[in-house]
This record gives sequence, C-alpha cells and structure tokens, in this order.
Amino acid sequence: RYKEAAFWNQFRHADTFGSLLRPDTSVLATLQAHIETIDVETDLLAADAVSRANRVIQQSEALSSQYSVVVANPPYMGSGNMDDELSIWVRESYAEEKQDLYGCFVTRCSELVRQGGLVAMIIGDGWMAIKTFEKFRERLLANHTFLSFLHLQDVSKHQDTFGANAAFVVAKGRTPKRECNFIHLQPLSDEAKRSRLLDAIGGSRAPWMYRIHTDEFLDIPGAPFAYQSSEAMRSVFARFPPTMEVARPKQGLATANDARFLRFWFEVSQTRIGLGVTSRDEAKASGRKWF
Repeated sequence: RYKEAAFWNQFRHADTFGSLLRPDTSVLATLQAHIETIDVETDLLAADAVSRANRVIQQSEALSSQYSVVVANPPYMGSGNMDDELSIWVRESYAEEKQDLYGCFVTRCSELVRQGGLVAMIIGDGWMAIKTFEKFRERLLANHTFLSFLHLQDVSKHQDTFGANAAFVVAKGRTPKRECNFIHLQPLSDEAKRSRLLDAIGGSRAPWMYRIHTDEFLDIPGAPFAYQSSEAMRSVFARFPPTMEVARPKQGLATANDARFLRFWFEVSQTRIGLGVTSRDEAKASGRKWF
C-alpha cells in the first residue's frame, strides 16, 4: 500500500520535477489491474480519476523506458535560485548534482539510456572544475566514455548554436584509453566561432582543439576537466604524491592587518619613508614611519 501511495504522490509535483522523476515500475501491474476493476460507466467522478491515473501510468512508462539516444538542453538553475520545495527534493533525490539543475538532468538522461547508448547534452561549464561537483565528475568519468566536447566559455547574446557553455556526447559504459576531442571556442563573434568549429570538425589540428584520454582527469585531485593542461603536467599527478603528504604548507610573513600596516607609495610623504633600513634600532633612530 505504501509503495502504491508513493507512486501516485510523486506525480503531485510533476509540473515542477518533470522528467527528473524516477517512477517505481514494480507496482504498475498491480495498479493497472486495480484501475480495470473500476466501473467508469456509472460514475463520472471515477471516470475522470481513471483517465488521470492512466495518463500517469503512461508518463511513468515513458520515464522508465531505456533509449538508445537521449538529447537534451536542460534548464539551468543554481541551488540558490530554487524555491524550498524544489531545493529540498533535489537535495534528497540528486545529492551529488544539487548545485545546479542541469547536473540533475545529466544524471537522469544517463539513467534513461541503455548500456552503450549515447547522451548528448548542452549545459553550463561550472561543473567542469569546482569542488562541489567533484563526485559528479568522478562518476561521469568512471561510467561513461566522452566522445566529443565543445567548450564555449561564454553566455553572451549569441544564436542558439553558441548560447551555452559546454556541449558533449558521451557513451554509457567505459572504453578505456578512448580519446576525446575537446574544442575550445573563446568569446568571439558568431562567425569566428562557426569557422573554428568547422575547422575542428573537418580534422584540422588547430590550436583550439585538444585530443585527450579523459581517464587522465582522474589522476588529478578532484578530477577537473583540465583539457588544456599538457600531458607532462597531468602525468605529474599520477607519478608523484601530493604536497600535503610530504609537507605541511604554512603562511609566511603577513601583516595580519593590511589596512593598518600597508600603504601605496603615493599615499605616504617621502620624508616619512625609510629606505635601506636593516634593523629595528636603525628604524627607530630614523624617526620615520614607513619602510
């Protein structure tokens, strides 16, 4: 009974959660059998309820099927802009992606595609390096093979083709040592972006194109998508321990109060500045304040 109630109740906010919902299909047969016992010929209210119930079942079947290809340009929304209802639900349902709604959709689309199938997404690029998306990146790299990646690095007023930050295609499943083409298009005009993109697609070894084994990102702490780093730099992380394992970094000389102890040259009179002073006693004898 609890599972059946939970199945119906999750669709209460379907207009907000949409395809992020994960229906429990194990109860579908029971629910369908129950619906078929209802006499809709003599009860108009029952007829409306059955119609709605059948619609929900159809939605759940669509959201539970496995597809060969899933393509999406999902909504972007940081957790700070979510209302309480959405924020709480996302934290409970998508703990590793809760920082932004687009991360939730990447995970959900991956669930909807069958093993070996393709997922193509257009999303923001914040997830590529920041700490809060570390688990998300590690899971993507561990369970998928990146086939192509377009990084735009701007959200200015371009046409739809260039209106997002990152677009990629991944295959569900790991293909070790499979190289991925990363194309980096800096903030340029639409036509310049288009020309560079076509050059890269055509096989040009342009300086804005990088071929990398994405496995190497896992060697770097936090697994950032550091595709512009050199192979030598990435290999350092695999060959050597992090500094924290061999030394304890400390802060060196500091004033602890810059506003009190530091001034620009133009803020201080030349007659108050001591140059070439090498000791406290010498500083005190000079009668000057700034050194």
